[in-house]
Amino acid sequence: MEFFLENEEVRVKVSSKAGQIESIFNKRTGNEHYWQYDSAVWPRRTSICFPVCGLLTDEEYRYEGKTYSLPNHGILREYDLEVKEHSSNKVVLQFRDNEETRKSYPFHFCYTVEEELEGNALVVRYTVENTGEGPMYYATGSHYTYNMPIAAGEKQSDYVYQFEGVQNAGKLISENGQIAGKTDDIFHGKDYLALAGMFEDGSTVLDMKDISSNKITIRGLKSDVATEVMFEGFDYCVLWAKPGDCPFVCIEPWTAPVDQKGHDKDITKKMGITKLEPGEKKSYLQRITVR
Repeated sequence: MEFFLENEEVRVKVSSKAGQIESIFNKRTGNEHYWQYDSAVWPRRTSICFPVCGLLTDEEYRYEGKTYSLPNHGILREYDLEVKEHSSNKVVLQFRDNEETRKSYPFHFCYTVEEELEGNALVVRYTVENTGEGPMYYATGSHYTYNMPIAAGEKQSDYVYQFEGVQNAGKLISENGQIAGKTDDIFHGKDYLALAGMFEDGSTVLDMKDISSNKITIRGLKSDVATEVMFEGFDYCVLWAKPGDCPFVCIEPWTAPVDQKGHDKDITKKMGITKLEPGEKKSYLQRITVR
């Protein structure tokens, strides 16, 4: 089921299927800021990652002596979310564990996504609740795909990832899909990272404790058009697009990255994992602003 959210600034289309965003249209400029999904370009779509972000080693983890299998980015993308509330500028979607999910993720949970318009921004709140009788372990994040180019007549190489202030940080090193350390500084005295040629070696994963701001903007060099992403509660951020002439780019806030090199697959010891006690809730926020 699809829903439209609209005010004087923007028109947004979202779907109950995995909480997907389908469109973020700037009514004042006529620019579409969200990529219009094409399965020929990206066959295996994800919008919200849960209960893992990225790929587990061998797609497996262990908990209390048992081995479980989870696909890349988890299970939430496979399901329709229940509509709990819908108005002209807000929709609330929710998903609870079931018999099928507990085969691969043996925890009782409730995952709520609130998507609401505030001026020229779409604000998304994610809430994870432990509804079971014991502790639960999880990671969550988004995998939203922003339109590229945003303005007519431009191309991907005309854009940068803009940060607030000059940064001095490396990116996480990936070896065979596992975290194996961190590089030296990749900013070299700049407050941006150029998109041109950036994705030839895969994604750029940032540890946000090394970054002085929680706001990253996809900004055009030839125009004032931009998509700004601010997030709270996420410890990592992945910058990614398919190499070559890709029609989208990503800013992906995650609470945890892929497995660390040498990890024994015990989910309770996974890098960045979050533990929730029974009855406990934890919320995260993302604000996507178009300008």
